[in-house]
Amino acid sequence: GFDREEHAAGVANLVRASGADLGAVIDPSGEQLTLVDGRGVALCFDQLLMAFLELVSGRLMGDRVALPVTVSRQAAQIVAKHGYDVLWTKTSAAALMEDADTPGVGFAANVEGGVILPGFLPAFDAAAGLLKMLDLLAARQTSLAEIVAELPQVHMVHEGVITPWEQKGTVMRTLVEQTHGRDVQLIDGVKVFHDSGWVLVLPDPEEPVTHIWAEGDDSADARTLAQEYARRIRQMLR
Repeated sequence: GFDREEHAAGVANLVRASGADLGAVIDPSGEQLTLVDGRGVALCFDQLLMAFLELVSGRLMGDRVALPVTVSRQAAQIVAKHGYDVLWTKTSAAALMEDADTPGVGFAANVEGGVILPGFLPAFDAAAGLLKMLDLLAARQTSLAEIVAELPQVHMVHEGVITPWEQKGTVMRTLVEQTHGRDVQLIDGVKVFHDSGWVLVLPDPEEPVTHIWAEGDDSADARTLAQEYARRIRQMLR
């Protein structure tokens, strides 16, 4: 199989040895992009997404960016800082591609290295994403390493709770009841906003698992939120 991290490490070595400003790995499907900055460091997918948002927001064809509900609030703040709106979408690739085709959406991306340039093609295209990144860096007259150095820290945790198929519906209904009156988003699963961050509870479409994503002001906050909701779900399953 294709080992993305292994290929990224190889490209990182080449970048360092050649003194290049940027390196890239495109997966065999042509849909997933991994970038290496001039220091020879492979960007995590959060950094890739935020680097694109920081650069593209000055040159957006449209007034909105489509992002799945699992994306960090730090990314949303970058979009807002530049005066644009986020169109939050379901987490599936199909949902993001569909919403990327909505009028006014000038850019879309997910947290798995998927980039969509709707003006070019409303589908994941890593090669087009790489060319766009080179174009954006040239227009800003900056390097990827400089952009990455300025990006905010993301503190996010992902957990899975084993949930029998027949109890998934009950878990989600109970959670909606428990969070009634709170600031909640129901685009995909249940996303609950807290003072220190947010939690997304989402049943897996293919496995007997309930996913929990949590983002906090720091790693401890994110962990605490994720553990609290994991505990709630386990109590429901007794």
